[in-house]
Amino acid sequence: KIIQLLDDYPKCFIVGADNVGSKQMQAIRLSLRGK
Repeated sequence: KIIQLLDDYPKCFIVGADNVGSKQMQAIRLSLRGK
């Protein structure tokens, strides 16, 4: 069970990181456009 969780965790973590990263990039782009 632990091995399965470790196998599934990286996928969820990567997806979450991608979602957060895209939001941060959008915020940075908006701030740069504002300036």
